[in-house]
Amino acid sequence: MSDDYHIHAENITLGTNNVSPSHLPVAGGSIDWSGSGTSLAVSAPGVLTSDIVMVTQLTPSDQPSAVFSHAIPTANTVTLHLEGADSTNTSSHQYIVYRGLN
Repeated sequence: MSDDYHIHAENITLGTNNVSPSHLPVAGGSIDWSGSGTSLAVSAPGVLTSDIVMVTQLTPSDQPSAVFSHAIPTANTVTLHLEGADSTNTSSHQYIVYRGLN
């Protein structure tokens, strides 16, 4: 992922009465499910284990149990987990990773 997709704290200007942000987005992307399983790891350069991942399931699987469950950030990787296997690889997701500033 190029640096064009990163927001850096030093580039944010706030007015005198604004609240400073506590977290900034550091990575994000779209994922079309593959591998037919219940988890899928995707490369996310710069992601840390202490980051927060938010995921939206854009397209549901045609497998009723393959609903999004949770995501786990690790070094340079985001792993998405489903409640059940998406054996037909029909779901798609978007994710954004936030990092605390403090």
